[in-house]
Amino acid sequence: MTLLDSNSEKGVGQKGISYQYRLPVDCIGTHTSYPVSAESLTFKYYDANGALQTDAGQAIGAVVVINLTNKNVLNELGDMIGSFGDSSFEFVTGTILTTEVPYRGLLAEQAVVKGLIAPLSGQARAIAVTAGFKAGEFCVDHEHGVIYGVKATTGSSDTANYTVFKTLSDSTGASTAQGTYNTTLPTLTNGQEVSLQLDDRGMLIVTLGRLIAGEDQTNGVLAVFQKPLPSITYASSVDQSTALETGSVIKNEAGNLFKLGGYIDATLGNGTYYLQICNSAAVGGTTFAMAPVKYVHTTGTDTPVDIDCTPFGIHGSSGLVWQLSSNANPWSYTAAGAYGNITALYK
Repeated sequence: MTLLDSNSEKGVGQKGISYQYRLPVDCIGTHTSYPVSAESLTFKYYDANGALQTDAGQAIGAVVVINLTNKNVLNELGDMIGSFGDSSFEFVTGTILTTEVPYRGLLAEQAVVKGLIAPLSGQARAIAVTAGFKAGEFCVDHEHGVIYGVKATTGSSDTANYTVFKTLSDSTGASTAQGTYNTTLPTLTNGQEVSLQLDDRGMLIVTLGRLIAGEDQTNGVLAVFQKPLPSITYASSVDQSTALETGSVIKNEAGNLFKLGGYIDATLGNGTYYLQICNSAAVGGTTFAMAPVKYVHTTGTDTPVDIDCTPFGIHGSSGLVWQLSSNANPWSYTAAGAYGNITALYK
Protein backbone atom coordinates (compact mmCIF):
# COMPACT_ATOMS: atom_id res chain seq x y z
CA MET A 1 0.00 0.00 0.00
CA THR A 2 1.33 3.46 -0.86
CA LEU A 3 0.76 6.28 1.61
CA LEU A 4 0.17 9.64 0.01
CA ASP A 5 1.05 13.06 1.43
CA SER A 6 -1.86 15.44 0.87
CA ASN A 7 0.50 18.42 0.59
CA SER A 8 2.67 17.08 -2.20
CA GLU A 9 2.19 17.44 -5.92
CA LYS A 10 2.49 13.65 -6.27
CA GLY A 11 2.22 10.88 -3.70
CA VAL A 12 5.67 9.84 -2.51
CA GLY A 13 4.95 7.25 0.22
CA GLN A 14 7.23 6.42 3.14
CA LYS A 15 10.38 7.24 1.19
CA GLY A 16 9.56 10.91 1.55
CA ILE A 17 9.55 10.86 5.36
CA SER A 18 11.91 13.34 7.12
CA TYR A 19 12.22 15.05 10.50
CA GLN A 20 9.96 17.84 9.25
CA TYR A 21 7.63 15.56 7.25
CA ARG A 22 6.69 12.48 9.22
CA LEU A 23 4.52 9.54 8.18
CA PRO A 24 1.21 11.10 7.08
CA VAL A 25 -1.64 10.04 9.33
CA ASP A 26 -5.12 11.59 9.34
CA CYS A 27 -6.30 12.99 12.67
CA ILE A 28 -9.23 10.68 13.46
CA GLY A 29 -10.49 11.00 17.04
CA THR A 30 -12.39 13.26 19.40
CA HIS A 31 -11.49 16.44 17.55
CA THR A 32 -13.79 19.25 16.54
CA SER A 33 -13.30 21.41 13.46
CA TYR A 34 -12.96 25.03 14.48
CA PRO A 35 -13.24 28.03 12.12
CA VAL A 36 -10.62 30.77 12.44
CA SER A 37 -12.00 34.04 11.10
CA ALA A 38 -10.04 37.07 9.88
CA GLU A 39 -6.75 36.14 11.53
CA SER A 40 -4.29 39.02 11.13
CA LEU A 41 -1.31 37.82 9.11
CA THR A 42 2.31 38.92 9.49
CA PHE A 43 4.19 38.84 6.19
CA LYS A 44 7.90 38.10 6.63
CA TYR A 45 10.91 37.87 4.32
CA TYR A 46 14.56 36.84 4.52
CA ASP A 47 17.11 39.64 4.25
CA ALA A 48 20.50 39.41 2.52
CA ASN A 49 22.00 37.76 5.61
CA GLY A 50 19.29 35.10 5.77
CA ALA A 51 17.60 36.67 8.80
CA LEU A 52 13.81 36.63 8.97
CA GLN A 53 12.36 40.15 8.99
CA THR A 54 8.85 41.63 9.10
CA ASP A 55 7.68 42.88 5.71
CA ALA A 56 7.49 46.66 5.70
CA GLY A 57 6.54 47.10 2.04
CA GLN A 58 8.98 44.87 0.18
CA ALA A 59 9.00 45.11 -3.60
CA ILE A 60 6.83 43.19 -6.03
CA GLY A 61 8.43 39.79 -6.64
CA ALA A 62 9.85 39.44 -3.11
CA VAL A 63 9.55 35.99 -1.54
CA VAL A 64 7.46 36.11 1.64
CA VAL A 65 6.57 33.62 4.36
CA ILE A 66 3.50 33.65 6.64
CA ASN A 67 3.33 31.54 9.78
CA LEU A 68 -0.31 30.94 10.82
CA THR A 69 -1.29 30.77 14.48
CA ASN A 70 -2.46 27.16 14.04
CA LYS A 71 -1.07 24.05 12.39
CA ASN A 72 -3.00 21.32 10.55
CA VAL A 73 -5.15 23.50 8.31
CA LEU A 74 -8.16 21.45 7.23
CA ASN A 75 -9.86 20.98 3.89
CA GLU A 76 -13.00 22.83 2.83
CA LEU A 77 -15.30 20.29 4.47
CA GLY A 78 -13.26 20.36 7.69
CA ASP A 79 -12.88 16.60 8.07
CA MET A 80 -9.17 16.08 7.16
CA ILE A 81 -5.92 17.91 6.51
CA GLY A 82 -6.29 20.21 3.52
CA SER A 83 -4.45 20.06 0.21
CA PHE A 84 -4.07 22.03 -2.99
CA GLY A 85 -7.52 22.26 -4.56
CA ASP A 86 -9.34 21.30 -1.36
CA SER A 87 -8.45 23.74 1.41
CA SER A 88 -10.35 25.82 3.94
CA PHE A 89 -7.63 28.50 3.73
CA GLU A 90 -8.47 31.76 2.00
CA PHE A 91 -7.15 35.31 2.11
CA VAL A 92 -9.81 37.87 3.00
CA THR A 93 -8.40 40.55 0.69
CA GLY A 94 -6.07 38.47 -1.46
CA THR A 95 -4.31 41.20 -3.43
CA ILE A 96 -0.72 40.58 -2.28
CA LEU A 97 -0.87 36.84 -2.84
CA THR A 98 -3.57 36.01 -5.36
CA THR A 99 -3.18 32.56 -6.91
CA GLU A 100 -2.67 29.27 -5.08
CA VAL A 101 -0.37 26.65 -6.59
CA PRO A 102 0.68 23.20 -5.28
CA TYR A 103 3.03 23.04 -2.30
CA ARG A 104 6.41 21.56 -3.28
CA GLY A 105 8.30 21.65 0.01
CA LEU A 106 8.36 17.88 0.33
CA LEU A 107 10.40 17.58 -2.85
CA ALA A 108 13.16 19.71 -1.34
CA GLU A 109 13.08 17.66 1.86
CA GLN A 110 13.41 14.47 -0.18
CA ALA A 111 16.53 15.84 -1.82
CA VAL A 112 18.04 16.46 1.63
CA VAL A 113 17.16 12.93 2.79
CA LYS A 114 18.73 11.44 -0.35
CA GLY A 115 21.90 13.49 0.18
CA LEU A 116 21.44 15.39 -3.05
CA ILE A 117 21.56 18.77 -1.32
CA ALA A 118 22.68 20.12 2.06
CA PRO A 119 20.12 20.60 4.84
CA LEU A 120 17.95 23.61 4.08
CA SER A 121 17.98 26.84 6.01
CA GLY A 122 14.73 28.70 6.33
CA GLN A 123 15.76 31.04 3.52
CA ALA A 124 16.86 28.17 1.25
CA ARG A 125 13.57 26.34 1.87
CA ALA A 126 11.54 29.44 0.99
CA ILE A 127 13.54 29.91 -2.22
CA ALA A 128 13.25 26.22 -3.13
CA VAL A 129 9.50 26.11 -2.50
CA THR A 130 8.79 29.26 -4.53
CA ALA A 131 11.19 28.54 -7.39
CA GLY A 132 9.45 29.44 -10.64
CA PHE A 133 6.53 31.20 -8.90
CA LYS A 134 5.05 34.17 -10.74
CA ALA A 135 4.15 37.36 -8.91
CA GLY A 136 1.07 36.72 -6.75
CA GLU A 137 1.45 32.91 -6.59
CA PHE A 138 1.54 31.17 -3.23
CA CYS A 139 1.29 27.68 -1.72
CA VAL A 140 0.06 26.37 1.63
CA ASP A 141 1.93 23.92 3.86
CA HIS A 142 -1.25 22.63 5.53
CA GLU A 143 0.48 20.41 8.12
CA HIS A 144 2.69 23.17 9.49
CA GLY A 145 0.41 26.16 8.89
CA VAL A 146 2.93 28.05 6.72
CA ILE A 147 2.31 30.07 3.54
CA TYR A 148 5.06 30.66 0.94
CA GLY A 149 4.56 33.14 -1.86
CA VAL A 150 5.84 35.82 -4.23
CA LYS A 151 4.35 39.28 -3.81
CA ALA A 152 2.15 40.87 -6.45
CA THR A 153 2.04 44.26 -4.71
CA THR A 154 4.13 46.13 -2.14
CA GLY A 155 1.40 45.63 0.48
CA SER A 156 2.31 43.92 3.74
CA SER A 157 -0.94 43.09 5.54
CA ASP A 158 -3.94 40.84 5.03
CA THR A 159 -6.20 38.56 7.01
CA ALA A 160 -7.26 34.96 6.43
CA ASN A 161 -10.00 32.47 7.19
CA TYR A 162 -9.37 28.75 7.66
CA THR A 163 -10.45 25.74 9.70
CA VAL A 164 -8.41 23.64 12.14
CA PHE A 165 -8.96 20.77 14.54
CA LYS A 166 -9.40 21.56 18.23
CA THR A 167 -9.10 18.89 20.90
CA LEU A 168 -10.45 18.80 24.45
CA SER A 169 -7.39 17.08 25.96
CA ASP A 170 -3.67 17.72 25.89
CA SER A 171 -0.77 15.26 25.58
CA THR A 172 -1.04 14.29 29.24
CA GLY A 173 -4.75 13.54 28.99
CA ALA A 174 -5.67 16.54 31.12
CA SER A 175 -8.73 18.50 30.03
CA THR A 176 -8.05 21.79 28.31
CA ALA A 177 -10.30 24.44 26.82
CA GLN A 178 -10.03 27.04 24.10
CA GLY A 179 -11.54 30.50 24.40
CA THR A 180 -12.21 33.39 22.05
CA TYR A 181 -12.54 37.13 22.63
CA ASN A 182 -15.37 38.76 20.69
CA THR A 183 -16.20 42.46 20.96
CA THR A 184 -19.82 41.41 20.31
CA LEU A 185 -20.91 38.16 21.94
CA PRO A 186 -22.35 35.61 19.50
CA THR A 187 -26.06 34.83 19.29
CA LEU A 188 -26.53 31.08 18.87
CA THR A 189 -29.17 28.88 17.29
CA ASN A 190 -30.26 25.49 18.56
CA GLY A 191 -27.42 22.94 18.44
CA GLN A 192 -24.74 25.42 17.38
CA GLU A 193 -21.31 25.01 18.98
CA VAL A 194 -19.10 27.89 20.05
CA SER A 195 -15.83 28.33 21.92
CA LEU A 196 -15.72 29.66 25.46
CA GLN A 197 -16.09 33.43 25.53
CA LEU A 198 -13.26 35.51 27.02
CA ASP A 199 -13.03 39.18 27.96
CA ASP A 200 -10.33 41.50 26.59
CA ARG A 201 -7.89 40.32 29.29
CA GLY A 202 -8.33 36.65 28.49
CA MET A 203 -10.53 35.87 31.48
CA LEU A 204 -13.58 33.68 31.14
CA ILE A 205 -16.96 35.43 30.88
CA VAL A 206 -19.40 33.61 33.14
CA THR A 207 -23.16 34.07 33.10
CA LEU A 208 -25.42 31.89 35.23
CA GLY A 209 -27.70 29.76 33.09
CA ARG A 210 -29.58 28.13 35.96
CA LEU A 211 -31.05 29.50 39.14
CA ILE A 212 -28.94 29.24 42.26
CA ALA A 213 -30.36 29.04 45.77
CA GLY A 214 -32.19 32.25 46.62
CA GLU A 215 -31.98 33.75 43.13
CA ASP A 216 -35.01 35.67 41.85
CA GLN A 217 -34.46 36.54 38.18
CA THR A 218 -37.97 37.99 37.80
CA ASN A 219 -37.24 40.82 40.22
CA GLY A 220 -33.47 40.87 39.79
CA VAL A 221 -32.63 40.16 43.42
CA LEU A 222 -30.83 37.50 45.43
CA ALA A 223 -32.11 36.43 48.83
CA VAL A 224 -29.24 36.22 51.30
CA PHE A 225 -28.86 35.65 55.02
CA GLN A 226 -26.62 38.07 56.85
CA LYS A 227 -24.20 36.15 59.04
CA PRO A 228 -22.40 38.17 61.72
CA LEU A 229 -18.64 37.70 61.62
CA PRO A 230 -16.34 38.38 64.61
CA SER A 231 -14.08 40.54 62.45
CA ILE A 232 -13.35 44.26 62.43
CA THR A 233 -13.24 44.10 58.63
CA TYR A 234 -17.03 44.00 58.36
CA ALA A 235 -18.01 45.64 61.67
CA SER A 236 -19.02 49.29 61.98
CA SER A 237 -16.72 51.73 63.73
CA VAL A 238 -18.06 53.51 66.83
CA ASP A 239 -17.95 57.13 67.92
CA GLN A 240 -19.32 57.32 71.47
CA SER A 241 -19.84 60.21 73.87
CA THR A 242 -17.96 59.81 77.16
CA ALA A 243 -19.65 62.91 78.57
CA LEU A 244 -22.44 65.26 77.49
CA GLU A 245 -21.45 67.10 74.28
CA THR A 246 -22.75 69.84 72.04
CA GLY A 247 -21.46 67.88 69.01
CA SER A 248 -18.81 65.43 67.86
CA VAL A 249 -16.64 64.69 64.82
CA ILE A 250 -17.67 61.16 63.95
CA LYS A 251 -15.08 60.89 61.17
CA ASN A 252 -12.71 63.55 59.83
CA GLU A 253 -12.63 62.10 56.31
CA ALA A 254 -15.06 60.57 53.83
CA GLY A 255 -17.32 57.96 55.40
CA ASN A 256 -20.81 56.53 55.79
CA LEU A 257 -23.07 56.98 58.83
CA PHE A 258 -25.35 54.01 59.56
CA LYS A 259 -26.96 54.75 62.90
CA LEU A 260 -27.14 57.42 65.57
CA GLY A 261 -28.56 56.65 69.01
CA GLY A 262 -28.63 58.06 72.54
CA TYR A 263 -30.47 60.94 74.18
CA ILE A 264 -30.70 64.68 74.79
CA ASP A 265 -30.15 65.16 78.50
CA ALA A 266 -33.05 66.06 80.80
CA THR A 267 -31.19 69.12 82.12
CA LEU A 268 -31.61 70.97 78.84
CA GLY A 269 -34.25 73.72 78.98
CA ASN A 270 -37.65 73.41 77.29
CA GLY A 271 -37.58 74.12 73.58
CA THR A 272 -37.25 72.97 70.01
CA TYR A 273 -33.85 71.68 68.97
CA TYR A 274 -32.35 70.24 65.82
CA LEU A 275 -29.89 67.38 65.62
CA GLN A 276 -27.81 68.14 62.52
CA ILE A 277 -25.70 65.61 60.58
CA CYS A 278 -23.05 67.52 58.66
CA ASN A 279 -20.77 66.67 55.75
CA SER A 280 -17.82 68.20 57.51
CA ALA A 281 -14.67 67.46 59.51
CA ALA A 282 -15.41 70.00 62.27
CA VAL A 283 -18.34 70.88 64.52
CA GLY A 284 -20.14 74.13 63.58
CA GLY A 285 -20.56 73.70 59.84
CA THR A 286 -23.78 74.02 57.85
CA THR A 287 -23.08 71.64 54.96
CA PHE A 288 -25.56 68.92 55.77
CA ALA A 289 -25.37 65.23 54.86
CA MET A 290 -29.11 64.89 55.54
CA ALA A 291 -32.03 67.03 56.67
CA PRO A 292 -31.86 68.15 60.32
CA VAL A 293 -34.01 66.12 62.73
CA LYS A 294 -36.39 68.12 64.94
CA TYR A 295 -36.81 67.38 68.66
CA VAL A 296 -39.27 69.10 71.05
CA HIS A 297 -37.59 68.75 74.41
CA THR A 298 -39.14 68.97 77.89
CA THR A 299 -36.93 69.79 80.87
CA GLY A 300 -36.65 66.96 83.36
CA THR A 301 -37.06 64.20 80.76
CA ASP A 302 -34.42 62.67 78.53
CA THR A 303 -35.38 62.90 74.84
CA PRO A 304 -34.36 59.71 73.00
CA VAL A 305 -32.42 59.91 69.74
CA ASP A 306 -32.69 57.07 67.19
CA ILE A 307 -31.67 57.84 63.60
CA ASP A 308 -31.38 54.76 61.39
CA CYS A 309 -29.65 55.10 58.00
CA THR A 310 -29.12 51.40 57.30
CA PRO A 311 -28.45 49.47 55.19
CA PHE A 312 -26.29 51.69 52.99
CA GLY A 313 -25.79 54.70 55.23
CA ILE A 314 -25.55 58.45 54.71
CA HIS A 315 -22.34 59.48 52.96
CA GLY A 316 -20.16 62.41 53.93
CA SER A 317 -17.45 63.18 51.37
CA SER A 318 -15.55 65.58 53.68
CA GLY A 319 -16.32 63.90 57.00
CA LEU A 320 -19.20 63.24 59.39
CA VAL A 321 -20.34 65.38 62.32
CA TRP A 322 -23.35 65.45 64.63
CA GLN A 323 -24.25 68.68 66.44
CA LEU A 324 -27.17 69.94 68.55
CA SER A 325 -28.53 73.34 67.49
CA SER A 326 -30.95 75.68 69.29
CA ASN A 327 -31.38 77.95 66.23
CA ALA A 328 -35.02 78.30 65.13
CA ASN A 329 -33.84 77.88 61.54
CA PRO A 330 -33.02 74.16 61.16
CA TRP A 331 -30.48 74.97 58.42
CA SER A 332 -28.49 77.35 60.63
CA TYR A 333 -26.37 76.45 63.63
CA THR A 334 -26.33 77.82 67.15
CA ALA A 335 -24.73 75.57 69.74
CA ALA A 336 -27.38 74.35 72.19
CA GLY A 337 -24.76 73.48 74.78
CA ALA A 338 -23.34 70.19 76.04
CA TYR A 339 -26.53 68.13 76.36
CA GLY A 340 -26.05 65.29 73.87
CA ASN A 341 -25.08 61.75 74.82
CA ILE A 342 -24.77 60.09 71.41
CA THR A 343 -23.29 56.90 69.93
CA ALA A 344 -22.65 56.80 66.17
CA LEU A 345 -22.06 53.69 64.04
CA TYR A 346 -20.10 54.51 60.89
CA LYS A 347 -17.56 53.24 58.42
